[in-house]
Amino acid sequence: MDDPVLNFPYLRHPLILSALVITALNDHVFKAMFHNAITGKLSDFSGLFFFPVFLYALYDLSKHPKSTHEKINLKKLAWCVLVTDVLFCIFKFTGVRVWLMSVFPVYIANDPSDVLAISVNIATVAYAHKFKDEDSFI
Repeated sequence: MDDPVLNFPYLRHPLILSALVITALNDHVFKAMFHNAITGKLSDFSGLFFFPVFLYALYDLSKHPKSTHEKINLKKLAWCVLVTDVLFCIFKFTGVRVWLMSVFPVYIANDPSDVLAISVNIATVAYAHKFKDEDSFI
């Protein structure tokens, strides 16, 4: 059997890799260069697109270390989406944001319109359908 850590086709897909690269470039290059409304939202949307899939992969690897990790169970992905959204809201709209900025060299804007980025969950679930397993409910 192949090394399960190297499988994960849903993590190696160009959409996920693009979202990861966009998030990294936006946070470390584009925001400093342009600092506008687009760069302010780009990381939110791209990060909320890929992070639930990444979180699902970590969960799947922890529960089934010998699996080939080729399919996504949409029930479990839905939980990963929910956890990601709750964490996003906690980091963006509570005192945790202030604490993070005092401990780490990051800036997290306090912009209530950032909650609109959660709408990207529709795209995340639609993407996951390509890799869904037989037990998925959607």
